[in-house]
Amino acid sequence: MKKIAIAMLFAGSTLLMADGAALFAKCAGCHGQNQHGMGALMKGQVASMSDADIQAVADHIAAMK
Repeated sequence: MKKIAIAMLFAGSTLLMADGAALFAKCAGCHGQNQHGMGALMKGQVASMSDADIQAVADHIAAMK
């Protein structure tokens, strides 16, 4: 029973982690894969993103290189 509880806890925490690739796909829709900046428009786009979301996107982009 203890192993099941630990597995459920791990699975739940994994689901709460930001998915950099999925978040990046939203960015790439406007920017393309090369991510050229869009200035003031970005302020509204990232307003709903948490620090963890922004870090996940940054980590995903860094891993692409």
